[in-house]
Amino acid sequence: MSTTWKTALILTGTAMVVAAALGCGRKEAGPAANNRLSWHQSIAGAQLEARKRGTLILVDYHANRKGWLDEKEKQTLADKRVRTELKNFTLLRLNASEHYDPDERFGIEFFPTRLLLNAKGQVVARKSGYMTPDQYVQFLREGRMEEGRPVAASTEGAGGAPAETKKLPSWHKSPAAAKLEAKKRGALILVDMYGMRCPWCMKLEKHTFADPEVKAKLEDFTLLKVNASENRDFTRRYEVTGLPTTLILNANGKLITKLPGYLPPKDYLRFLDSVKRAQ
Repeated sequence: MSTTWKTALILTGTAMVVAAALGCGRKEAGPAANNRLSWHQSIAGAQLEARKRGTLILVDYHANRKGWLDEKEKQTLADKRVRTELKNFTLLRLNASEHYDPDERFGIEFFPTRLLLNAKGQVVARKSGYMTPDQYVQFLREGRMEEGRPVAASTEGAGGAPAETKKLPSWHKSPAAAKLEAKKRGALILVDMYGMRCPWCMKLEKHTFADPEVKAKLEDFTLLKVNASENRDFTRRYEVTGLPTTLILNANGKLITKLPGYLPPKDYLRFLDSVKRAQ
């Protein structure tokens, strides 16, 4: 081989190494490299970021990479509305074959499963199976509302301006914690029994509970949210057969009254007034 060819090969190899080091290859410079979602690979790292940002943690727990890269999943995550909502969360992706602890820690039985955790690692919401973009957005927004975080009623208001956010009441997730607070305050417990795919539950949350007069009345109660499908013993105990259902309990957990179904703010206020009068 001539000296000229040797020199050309050396220069070409050097250029390729430099380009790779700088990330200048064609594949890395394409659209996929832009606006890419950043996912943590460890719970500890995600919790650290969540505490700094004051966000919930979205955990995608899946069985294998092939499942995660399913075309439908990629389409959902590529949806503009989903990506906009994901910016409000710290993102964590875990492979079940590499991380066994979440199976027992969070009681995961199906894949994929999405969890919403607070910075302490406590479960706020969960959802298993494939989700459409609409379902994904609803899941994320419901989780934020459950934590009492401001959530806009819609992505945009009139004229393209950001919609007004509504701060929601603070709800317990644990019946034991709700009983403890109720005993300290001498208050009744108001339980919102809901389901993740229940449109009327969402309407009760977004419209009725967000109403200023209703929020003021709710301050007289200790508030407890219970996911009916994840708390079947609680659901059976109070014979809840439809969602949403509002339960009024005393501090010992004894049922005082039950309200099945959705009510608009004015009617819900009448219900709360009747409970207070009967107390």
